[in-house]
Amino acid sequence: MTTNHTGSVAGPQDGETAGDIVAGLYRAHGIALIRMALLLTGDQATAEDVVQDAFLGFHRAMPGLRDKDKALSISKGTVSSTISRALAALSRDLREEL
Repeated sequence: MTTNHTGSVAGPQDGETAGDIVAGLYRAHGIALIRMALLLTGDQATAEDVVQDAFLGFHRAMPGLRDKDKALSISKGTVSSTISRALAALSRDLREEL
């Protein structure tokens, strides 16, 4: 998967590994996803951790992905799910402290 001059991600190239595809997605969209996570979490470090965790989870799931062209939408969904889990855990922790 390559990034073109517009920042869009092209389809997978011959011989690309799951790591190559995930790295390409991160280069092309990581900053935007961190910004989205920052808006939801309110904390830069947490936002970066959440996006990193999401991309690690996505990388683990890549070998089973049948349609590599759907990788971007799946990675966004993975980030959203990871943010939701992180916020739920943070909420539980805050309730336990009270």
